[in-house]
Amino acid sequence: MEQSSKKRSGTVAGMKDGLKKATTDMLVLFLLRQKPMYAYEMLQEMARLSDGVLQFNTLYIAIYRLQEHGYISPSETVVTESNRTRVYFSITEQGSGYLDDIILYRTDPRRLQIEHHIIVHIFTEPFSSVVRCCHSSFSFPYIRYPVFCS
Repeated sequence: MEQSSKKRSGTVAGMKDGLKKATTDMLVLFLLRQKPMYAYEMLQEMARLSDGVLQFNTLYIAIYRLQEHGYISPSETVVTESNRTRVYFSITEQGSGYLDDIILYRTDPRRLQIEHHIIVHIFTEPFSSVVRCCHSSFSFPYIRYPVFCS
């Protein structure tokens, strides 16, 4: 498994995988904060929320990963009339705190403004103009980044 992740690291496919992994984790935590759900129910709700655009074939991997971190846990097992077993999952207190941290990070106005400037420049200007910097900068753990001018 580590071999395949090393081969994808630094590639567009690797970036897509990372974004999908993060999105899936956030959606699972968000949904389970609303109510306990089983996996297929989560898939249906994810499809509904994205108008069918997003499909999450990595949901079970995300569920296992979130369980390993203690963010979700099985809360109930139900056997249906058709003899299917449904394992309902719930968000844990630790998972709820983690989701709160993600939401706070994702909604920080200064960080959003900086990300917006970076993305706009990447998609609208040649790389050499992206490198121009203002006098201010923002910090990320262990690294300082310039704030790009418009």
